[in-house]
Amino acid sequence: MTENTRIFDVDEGENMKLAGHYKVRGFPTVIILVDGEEVARFASAKPTHWIEEWIQEHVGDRLTG
Repeated sequence: MTENTRIFDVDEGENMKLAGHYKVRGFPTVIILVDGEEVARFASAKPTHWIEEWIQEHVGDRLTG
């Protein structure tokens, strides 16, 4: 990942407004934002290889600079 890539873990119990803003209904929920805009999301547990492919599909070259 590049230095401009950030990953956050948000506790929905302590940040209900943020969860509401992004309409989070299931946990865990992972959302990719690019320039503040949502480009992809998924909810529920997934295998690591699926998550890696999903990130590559939606972010691709942005992660490597």
